[in-house]
Amino acid sequence: MKLGATTYPYRYTTMHAAQHFENDEPGYLDWIRNNPGGYVLNLNRPPTQRYLVLHKACCSDIRNQLARRGPAQFTGGKYAKLCASDAESIVTWVSEHVPGPLSFTSLCKRCRPDAPVGCAENIQQTFASAAHQALRDSTVDRRARLNKANPKPAVRYVMTRVFVRNPDVVAEVLHRAQGRCERCRNQAPFNSRSTGEPYLEVHHRIPLAKNGDDTVENAIALCPNCHRASHYG
Repeated sequence: MKLGATTYPYRYTTMHAAQHFENDEPGYLDWIRNNPGGYVLNLNRPPTQRYLVLHKACCSDIRNQLARRGPAQFTGGKYAKLCASDAESIVTWVSEHVPGPLSFTSLCKRCRPDAPVGCAENIQQTFASAAHQALRDSTVDRRARLNKANPKPAVRYVMTRVFVRNPDVVAEVLHRAQGRCERCRNQAPFNSRSTGEPYLEVHHRIPLAKNGDDTVENAIALCPNCHRASHYG
């Protein structure tokens, strides 16, 4: 077993790194004292999807020592700590070292950390793959699983990235379309309840996530059916 703090380079830039503390109380406590604005992920040893709880480094739950917890209460026993000055480095480490969908078991209810930037699409892709496999299974097997399934879905805290789009680009593309899908050329299927205007969705030809520009030239107004086809067809 590797003891002490291990540094894992941040995938996208060398400016940040996550530090993984096992059996290193002095190192961990020193880190949170020097990084009160950082993030701490409480995780099992070895790390699994069953227990990944995100805290702010200033949270009393992961910095106040209690005698009843023993001498290695933070990084000893069954727990370890993953620390980083930015949430994105936590996301990167989890994606590289914890098998399964990229998500947290929970966010601390005491310190309420912001959900970090990352890839919520991972959850959707895993679900889509499982649904496709379920469709290929026999009806008998699928219905047997349904009979045993919990009707209440499990909850995971996913990490998302949101682009702040230019509303003028959306407006100009919708004005250009004049209520018709720019792919199939059919009239919009209905009017929006909130605006009363023909309902079309503005889609980026080169996705923003793939470094596409938020411009009129890179956007197209699509009906819901064509928009889905552009992503999944």
